[in-house]
Amino acid sequence: MKVLRNTALLVIDMQVGFDDPAWGRRNNPQAEANVARLIAAWRAAQAPVIHVHHDSPRPTGRLRPGTPGNVVKPEAQPLPNEPVYRKTVNSAFIGTSLEKDLRAKGVRAVALVGLTTNHCISTTARMAGNLGFETIVVADATATFERANLDGHVRSAEEVHNAALSDLSDEFATIVGTNLLLATAEDASHAPVRAQFLGAVAACVLALLPTTSRAQFVDSAFAAPVVKLDPTLAVDPSVKPGDDFYGYANNAWMRATKLPDGAAKIDTTSLLRAESARRAQSLVEEIVAATNDPDRPASAATARKLADYYATRLDTDAIEAAGFAPIANDLAAIAAINDRTALATWLGRTTRLDDGGNVQTESLWGVWIHQGFHQPNRYAVHLVQGGLGLPDRDFYLDAGKAARREQYRTYVANVLRAAGFDQADLRAVRVLDLETAIAGTHASRADTDDVVKTDNNWQMADFTTNAPGVDWGAYFTAAGIHRDTAFVVWQPQAVIGSAKLVATQPLDAWKDYLAFHLVAHAADVLPKAVGDARRAFDGTPAPDRKQQALAATQAVFADAIGCMYVRRYFPPQAKEAATQMANNLRSVFRTHLPHVKWMSPATRDIALAKLDSLQLGLGFPETWTDYTGLAITRGDAFGNQQRADAFAYKRELAKLNGPVDLNEWPNSLHPQNAGAVLQISPNTMQFGAGILQPPFFDPTGDAASNYGSAGAGMAHEISHTFDEVTNQYDAQGRLGLWWTKDDAARFAAMNAPLAAQLDSACPSPGLCTKGKQVVAESSADLVGLAVAYEAYHLSLRGKPDVTKNGLTGDQRFFIAFAQRWRRIQTDASLKAQIETDTHAPPDARANLVRNFEPWVKAFGVKPGDRLWVEPEKRWRGW
Repeated sequence: MKVLRNTALLVIDMQVGFDDPAWGRRNNPQAEANVARLIAAWRAAQAPVIHVHHDSPRPTGRLRPGTPGNVVKPEAQPLPNEPVYRKTVNSAFIGTSLEKDLRAKGVRAVALVGLTTNHCISTTARMAGNLGFETIVVADATATFERANLDGHVRSAEEVHNAALSDLSDEFATIVGTNLLLATAEDASHAPVRAQFLGAVAACVLALLPTTSRAQFVDSAFAAPVVKLDPTLAVDPSVKPGDDFYGYANNAWMRATKLPDGAAKIDTTSLLRAESARRAQSLVEEIVAATNDPDRPASAATARKLADYYATRLDTDAIEAAGFAPIANDLAAIAAINDRTALATWLGRTTRLDDGGNVQTESLWGVWIHQGFHQPNRYAVHLVQGGLGLPDRDFYLDAGKAARREQYRTYVANVLRAAGFDQADLRAVRVLDLETAIAGTHASRADTDDVVKTDNNWQMADFTTNAPGVDWGAYFTAAGIHRDTAFVVWQPQAVIGSAKLVATQPLDAWKDYLAFHLVAHAADVLPKAVGDARRAFDGTPAPDRKQQALAATQAVFADAIGCMYVRRYFPPQAKEAATQMANNLRSVFRTHLPHVKWMSPATRDIALAKLDSLQLGLGFPETWTDYTGLAITRGDAFGNQQRADAFAYKRELAKLNGPVDLNEWPNSLHPQNAGAVLQISPNTMQFGAGILQPPFFDPTGDAASNYGSAGAGMAHEISHTFDEVTNQYDAQGRLGLWWTKDDAARFAAMNAPLAAQLDSACPSPGLCTKGKQVVAESSADLVGLAVAYEAYHLSLRGKPDVTKNGLTGDQRFFIAFAQRWRRIQTDASLKAQIETDTHAPPDARANLVRNFEPWVKAFGVKPGDRLWVEPEKRWRGW
C-alpha cells in the first residue's frame, strides 16, 4: 500500500453513540479492520498518525448506555508516540495545537479516516482545507445514504466503505486540490435533487479517480467559495427611478468600471465568462500539477490524458522539432488518390462534425447527429453544406470581395509552401477555383435558416438517385454511417451540386484542396509557419500559447473540466435552489397559460403540453463523457488532435444506436460555460453552472435578487417555448406549426404598441432602438419579468420579505432585473447592436419595467416622471 509522503493520517474516532442511527456507530467489523489496516500502513511507512477523539455527543442526541468507542480493535488504538487530541462539543476538530503539530511535522496533506459521522469527517476536511492542507478523505464508515433516497445512484455506506478500503492496496482516492468525501443529504425535503446531484457528480468523479479506488464518490465540503465578481453596488440616489431606472440601478457600477483597452464592451455576462475561464484554467493547471507531482498518488486515467494533452500542446519546441513528419502519411495518402472512389473514401474519412448552428462546416459535407424533424424518439444524420475556407458563399461570389479572395489565395499558397509543396501558387489557384465552384452550389443564409426548406428527408438509397457523381457507398462506409440511417439533408442543392463537382473537377485540384485543408486544420500542432500564415491572413497577433493550449484542452475534455467545475463551484444547495426556482416559474406559467388572451383554446392546450414536457437541465448534465476510448500520447500533438476528432465523431455516431436522450446537453454548452441553450427540438433547455453564479444567482443570497436576475432570465427563455420563436415545433419537438393564423395576428397586434414604445428609446441623439426588430425579445423580457415576480412571491410562502439596506423585497427584485443588463460599450458597438441585434440596448431592456404595475407601486412612479406610461397603454401580453 502506498503512503503519501508528507501526509498525516488523521483518525477521527467518535467515542460515544446516539439513538439516531445516522449519527451513531454502525456495526461494521470489516470497516473497523480496514481502518486498522490503514493505520498499520502509515506506521510501517513511519508517517505521522494522529488521533482525534470526539468525546461529546451531538447536542440533540441521547447517549446510548454502554456504547464503547468506535475503534475497538487493539491494533487501531493510539501508540505512545502518536498524539491524541480530544474534541468536545464546543471545540474545533483541528485546533491551534493540532495545527502547530501538523506544521511541525512538515505535513503538506491530511488523509482523513474514521468510524464516525459524515459531519465529523466533512467538518474536519473543511478545516484542513481552509488551513492550506490538501485533504484526502479515505473512508467514512458510518455515512448513510438512506435519507437522501439514493437508491440506484450509489451503494450503501458500508458497501462503499468496504469496497474503497479493499481497493486501497495500491493508491488512494484523491481529486486534485479538493476534499473527496462520502456525502449525505442533510435535508430530506431536497432528497431527489440531492440524489441527482450526487449521482451525476459521482459519475464524473469516478472517471477522474485512480482506477484501483473507484468506490468513493462526492465532494460535499466545497472548500473553495463561490467567487462574487463584485458586490451589489449602491443605487444612485441622485437619479429618480421613475425618470431613468437603468441609471438609478447602474450608475455607480458604470462609474467604477473601466472598459479594458481594445474591448468593444464589458457587461455582467462577459465578466462572468472571464471568471469562468479563469476558474477552468486553474482547474486544468491543478490537474497538470497533480499528475507531475511525485508526492501525490498516481493520477486517474482521465486526469493523466488531460494533463498529457495540455502539456503536449504547450511544448512548441517538440512540435517544431517534429516538423511535418506527423502529417506525412496523410499527405501521402491524399497524393495517392487515383480515382473517384478513392476520393469519395477520403471525403468520408475526413467528414467533420457540425454543431447545428446552420453555418457551413469545414469538410465538404458536415454531419450533425440530432433528433429528426418528424420522429422525435429517433436520432437522424443531418447533412450540412461545407467545404469553404472563407466564411460563406458570398465571399466567393460577391464582386466586392475580390480583394479578400486574393488574400485568401495568398494564404493557401503560404500554407502549402510551408508544408513543402512545389508550385504552391499554382496549387492555390486550383484550390480557390474549386472552392468558388463549391460556393456556387451553396444555399443562401436565408434559405439555411428557413426550417421548412431544410426539412428534406432522404434514405441512403436516395443519394445515388438524387445526387449522382459520388460513390456514396464508399463515402458512407468511410464515414462510419450505417445503411439504415435516416438523413435530413439540410441544403439539397449543395449536396447535389457538390456531388457533380466530385465527378467532374480534376483530381489534382481535389488533392490540392484536401492537402491544404488537412494542413490548415492542424495548424496549431504543426510548425509555427502554418499558424503564422493564418494570422497574416486574419490580421491577428500570435496568441498566448497557454491560452491556446487551454482552449484546445477544453474542447476535448470539456466534460472532465466541467465535472471538476461543478464540484468546486456549484454545490448541492445551488442545484437545489435553482431547481426550486425553476419549479416556481413552471407553476406560474401553468397558472397563467390557460388564460392568455392572444391564444385560442387549442393553442393554449398545446402550450401547456409544451410546458409539461419541457426538459430543464440546470447546472450540469446527468451523464458525463466517458473518455476511456480516447488514446492520448504525450508528445504526439498531431496524433492527439486526430484521435480526439475521431473520438468525438464516433461518440456522436454512437447515438444513432439508441433513442433520443432528452437529458443530453448540446456540444456547445458545458457546465463551466456562462450561458444557456434553448434547443427547441427536442423540447429542452439547459443552463450551465457558469451562468448560475453571482451576481446572476446566489443560492445563499437574497431571493428577491435571485428571482429578479436569474429568475427573469430563466422565465424569458421558457416563454420562447410558446411564442413565435418556437411556434413551429410541438411538445416533442416535431416540426409543425401549432399556432392558428388568428393566434399570429393577435400576437402581432399585442406587440405593436410595445414596438412603438421601443422606437422612442434613444441611447444617444439620432440613435434609436428599432422597435419591430427587437419587439419579440423585449416581449419575452416582460413575460420573464412578470413570471419571475410572481414566482418570487410564491417562494415567500405568503410571508412578507424583509427590508435590506433600506430597500424592500420588491425594490430589490426590480433593481436586480435592471442590473442584469448593465454594460459599458463603445459608440461603435452600440451602433452595431442597434443596427443588427434582435435585443434592445441595455437601458431600454431595463426600463421595460415601466409597463409593470408592481414596479410603479414599488418606486412611487407617477404621471410626469419620464418613464410613466398610462395604464391603458402598458404592454399586457400575459
